[in-house]
Amino acid sequence: MTEKRNRVGQRVHHEASQSKIVFICTVLVCASVLYFMIKAGIGFLFLKEEIPRQAPVELTIPAFDSRVYCKEISALAVPGTMKEVYQRCFAVESEAYFAVRKMWEKVSDKTKEKCIKMVRPGDGNYFLLRDCFMRENDDEKRKERAHF
Repeated sequence: MTEKRNRVGQRVHHEASQSKIVFICTVLVCASVLYFMIKAGIGFLFLKEEIPRQAPVELTIPAFDSRVYCKEISALAVPGTMKEVYQRCFAVESEAYFAVRKMWEKVSDKTKEKCIKMVRPGDGNYFLLRDCFMRENDDEKRKERAHF
């Protein structure tokens, strides 16, 4: 009977020791996390080093491959009309390219960035770029009229 009591006593003592160790480890981990959070927060608040800014990138007219684009478009056409669709697509792309070249200096950098980002996700084409420039230009004119 005494042996059972000793074993039960040892087991209780062992379990109590384990819970104390777990508690102490938890407190240490929490204290470490808190220390690093406070250190990072103070470092951020008192950061005096300036982050260097990147030089603005010069915007240039993007180079889209109109031949590849028009081949993809003509491949979707009804058989027998592929050549005509390709020629028409290429003519429209060429017109759009020259229109973009004329508009390029007049369009704001903000509009250029916005439209290039919008057109780029696919293979891009000059027709969409020109259309975006025209739409943005119309929006700017509407805003100007709304101010009066």
